[in-house]
Amino acid sequence: MSKRNIRSSYILIGLLALFFIPAPSSAQLDTSWTLKRDKKNVKVYTRSHPDFGLDEFKGESIIPFHIDKVLKVLKSPEKMPQWVPDCEYAKLEEKTVEGQLHYTVTDLPFPLSNRDAYIEMVFHITKDGYLIRVEGLPKYKPEENGLVRIPYLKGFWKLTMLEGNKTKVTYQIQADPGGAIPTWLANATAVSTPYNTILNLQEFIKSEFD
Repeated sequence: MSKRNIRSSYILIGLLALFFIPAPSSAQLDTSWTLKRDKKNVKVYTRSHPDFGLDEFKGESIIPFHIDKVLKVLKSPEKMPQWVPDCEYAKLEEKTVEGQLHYTVTDLPFPLSNRDAYIEMVFHITKDGYLIRVEGLPKYKPEENGLVRIPYLKGFWKLTMLEGNKTKVTYQIQADPGGAIPTWLANATAVSTPYNTILNLQEFIKSEFD
């Protein structure tokens, strides 16, 4: 299988969400994060879970943009194809009491089927920024022909306001892409996905607001 196939299999997890917290309790987790990459002001960590074959990943970076600009981008699903790797289509499905419901489609290379997901985003104001919890709703609507519905997706984006109009961004995700993607293949890009997503986010904000 080509390098693009390997990269894309985990990118779809990164897209869909964009944001996630693991479902199992912390007592069940190996809580030790392993630093896998520290480059271009982006740090990426991974950790395994004994009952979940796919690695969880976490990306962190301090970016030179005001927190409100970062939040505005995360609240604009229609712009996701411009910065989320391999995002073919995204839209605002509806506004909810606490946030938004997004619909996304991720493009994967043949012979893999494209993935889709309905993603609920709940926005919380914290003492120093925002916590955006994300959860896939696989049963929200019937599955579309030709697409594989993401069966599990949960996590978060955390935005922390810093001095000098800077923002600390934390992007954590654990998800199951569904379908016939082997675990080893999905885990193969657990580092490049959060890394590229955060870099792309920075570049997109720069192009939008500078």
